[in-house]
Amino acid sequence: MRKLLGILCAVFCLTGCAGLKEVYLYNTLSTEEWNDRQREKALLADFNSACTIYQADKPVNTSLTYTQFLTDLSAKLKEEGNEIVGAANQNMVLHRVVYEALNQRIYQLKTLLPRYQKFNEQSCYQNLKNQLQTMISMQNTVCQNAWNYEKKQFVSKTGAELLPEGDTVVSVSNPKKGIMYSLEEAQVFQNTKGGILVRGNNGKIRFVATANIYADDEYLNGFAVYTGITSYITTLKTNKTVYAFKEIPASKYKSIYDKLLFHPTSNAGTCSPSRNVDYAEIRQAFKTTASSFVENWGEEKISSDTKVARTYYSPRDFGSIRERSLADWYGGVTEATLEKPEAKNGVLENINTFFLQKE
Repeated sequence: MRKLLGILCAVFCLTGCAGLKEVYLYNTLSTEEWNDRQREKALLADFNSACTIYQADKPVNTSLTYTQFLTDLSAKLKEEGNEIVGAANQNMVLHRVVYEALNQRIYQLKTLLPRYQKFNEQSCYQNLKNQLQTMISMQNTVCQNAWNYEKKQFVSKTGAELLPEGDTVVSVSNPKKGIMYSLEEAQVFQNTKGGILVRGNNGKIRFVATANIYADDEYLNGFAVYTGITSYITTLKTNKTVYAFKEIPASKYKSIYDKLLFHPTSNAGTCSPSRNVDYAEIRQAFKTTASSFVENWGEEKISSDTKVARTYYSPRDFGSIRERSLADWYGGVTEATLEKPEAKNGVLENINTFFLQKE
């Protein structure tokens, strides 16, 4: 018996308490229990890694203002060789890039925090949660300010306002003056004095004043503004009253419309971009740019004479392959290996650090 105790003591000295415990558990737990234990250890290691990467040992500065945030961020970007053009609050490309950078961190935390729920009493978890909340709030503030700025610029340039949701010339039931309505789905069915009569798929007829000549059955594009009510004589010699619009020349709105990054997609208190920025826009919005910065935060333009398709999010908004695999793991893939959050370099990649209290 004494010899056995001596052997155990020797093993203890060689492997240490933790190692001896692992050997004991490995030999006494069932395969399922052992695998559960390994997953729990991996989860704890992942949690601790996230705390380090997100600097969650520091409390969150919940009083950071929009102006101070843009000022601090612009200064840090300049240090990295990416100096913006003009004032930060008027640089819409900066706002779009910032929105996307925030979106990446927000998505990551939204993905990770539910998995860490069992650690919710730890200060690290609470700080991660506060980071998420402050970044969501700032993201919406950045978007709303950009939306308001673009709206003001657009109205100043064109004299009319775009609507967030798409009433068109042929669908609107109660048109208002000072609004630009899309000519989408408006099909020419008759040229008349001073313009054309168009018809929608819903059968509604509208008059559009225009200096252009269109072929019958042609579909229009662009915008028109409401001007009032007019009447025309049908082929059956009856009088018909319809809403009247005036086509807006593309030269009046296209130059500013093609630059819109936020307006007019947002409504009902929500805010989201209309599209991402391309390489050329980043180079124009920054005095100097590192090539990696342009490639990481811009997209190649599809065509020099075709507007980039408007999408609400870039593929990067949904995280890397690593982050998507984490989401799958959280969804119930029991045999997957838990990946640790990935540390990244760069101001925008670590945008959450702007929301930490300074020492």
